[in-house]
Amino acid sequence: MPERQLLHLNSPDGKQGTLARLDGDQLLDIRPLTLAAPDAPGDGDSPAPTPPIGTAPLDILLPASWCNLLWVSIPTRQRAQAIKALPYAVEEQLATDIDTLQLTLGPKPDLDNRWPVLAVDRHAREALLEQLAALRIKPARLLCELDVVPDFDTTTDTSLPAWQILPLPDHCLLRTGPHAGFAIPGHDLGDWLEAMDTPAEQPLELHIPADNQAMAQRCLESLKGWEAVHSRQHDKGWLALLAEGSLRGQPLNAWQPPPDQRARQALRNWSVAAAIALLLVGTLTIDQAMQTRAAQAENQALEAKVERLFRQALPEVQRMVNPRVQIEQALAGHGHQESGSDLLTLLHALGEAMQPAQQRLQLERLDFANQRLEVSVRAGDYAQIESLLERLRSHDELRVGLAGSRAAEGQSEARIEIRQGGGA
Repeated sequence: MPERQLLHLNSPDGKQGTLARLDGDQLLDIRPLTLAAPDAPGDGDSPAPTPPIGTAPLDILLPASWCNLLWVSIPTRQRAQAIKALPYAVEEQLATDIDTLQLTLGPKPDLDNRWPVLAVDRHAREALLEQLAALRIKPARLLCELDVVPDFDTTTDTSLPAWQILPLPDHCLLRTGPHAGFAIPGHDLGDWLEAMDTPAEQPLELHIPADNQAMAQRCLESLKGWEAVHSRQHDKGWLALLAEGSLRGQPLNAWQPPPDQRARQALRNWSVAAAIALLLVGTLTIDQAMQTRAAQAENQALEAKVERLFRQALPEVQRMVNPRVQIEQALAGHGHQESGSDLLTLLHALGEAMQPAQQRLQLERLDFANQRLEVSVRAGDYAQIESLLERLRSHDELRVGLAGSRAAEGQSEARIEIRQGGGA
């Protein structure tokens, strides 16, 4: 398994920590580390040296005091929609000002549409990233120390999952479930659990690291009188156990790297990619709604435009198989997931509304700007346009408006504005 590194921050300011070099979850060496920028004064007049960090991928474990792990109910299973609703959902559960937190949404919800969330103190996180940037250190992941406590549940009572307890040198970590837990200062564990009205029948799984047995024993003594306490002796140290948990579980990662040069180039070419997507929707709609020879000829012309713009925007792609999927994947990979998702969501809704075979609608023009899609359509009967408006307005997550309409030479034309947000 490739070598990696794990830095556990154990000071409130995030400047003191313990660095481990690992092969998988096997500890190769361990040493204390102080993060000091090159221009920060040391003990003498000379600047403090850059700490020696290797080139192996580096995971940083954030102090529990910086973090909140919680599950929030968001009535959707679509990640893009859940990200938009996340600040409002979290605000209902935390008393902290939402603007002071950096929120990370888990990859998927549970069966009850509850999403795991990691909320990190924004100021502390940004200060840490600035410090790392000054030292030219690029982390692979920023993880909460609570989220990597391994689960070794060996209790026999399966009706109530055990809480996992890992004593560290100056505090205890309690993992109460996936992406859930809290930290307790010191090692008077029993007093804290009693003050929190923890049920006495709650199973507790106490891990005794090889390098922290005295502290673990203090925790065990404080739990006298609890009904279901199980202890487990390990031949690894506490940091190696956290390293194992970071591999075994799926901890939430609060670090997203900045876009690279290719993503910035994609931003400059966004208008081209948007044009491809718009022309593609026009192609699909005409192909489904108009079966006459004239419609087929127009369809072929649009397909030729799509392929020409596709080659211009994505010259590195050798084969055009499914332009819509290929464009969506390219946009997501280049850091435009949110704006691309908005556009594609509107286009998908428009395509669905224009699909019914009995509708004789023709797209004249599509424009996308400021998260708003403007569509010009033509029909032989204005009732068909009204029917299109009704189908679009049936989407609760869309705001649909009529920007203008006119009738000429037996044809009706209308300009329709569509955006996210719900309501008429």
